[in-house]
Amino acid sequence: MIFEEYETCKMRFEKVKNQYDKILREKEELFCKTQPKGIRYDKERVDSSCGKNAMSEYVIALEVKKINPRLKEAKEIMQARKLMLDRLYVQLNNSKETEDIIYRLRYIEKLNAEEIGQILNYSKAGVYKILERIKKSVYKSRQK
Repeated sequence: MIFEEYETCKMRFEKVKNQYDKILREKEELFCKTQPKGIRYDKERVDSSCGKNAMSEYVIALEVKKINPRLKEAKEIMQARKLMLDRLYVQLNNSKETEDIIYRLRYIEKLNAEEIGQILNYSKAGVYKILERIKKSVYKSRQK
């Protein structure tokens, strides 16, 4: 069934997206160190003209941590996974399997069991039974 592949692909996409966000936050934290700080009037005045150059430290940190190449690689992987997810979505939309249709209606289009039953001419209890099978199948596929 296609919904199992779709769910696995969606899980992998989310994992890569989280990695991308983590690298982006790391870059953001480094960049924030380059921004000027507010003036503190309750402390002594200090001459900071002989201090470190924040921008050069930022560039050095980017190179040492290899943030830009890691960011580029994560983005490429994320785009490839998104493409796979979109293709599986099209297959899921065209599927005639009952589980695939109910999965799409419930988890993608966010319809409730009563609305799904009306569309497919199933009872509410019948829809819930199929949804329970779908949940078990998704749980097993995540354990692999």
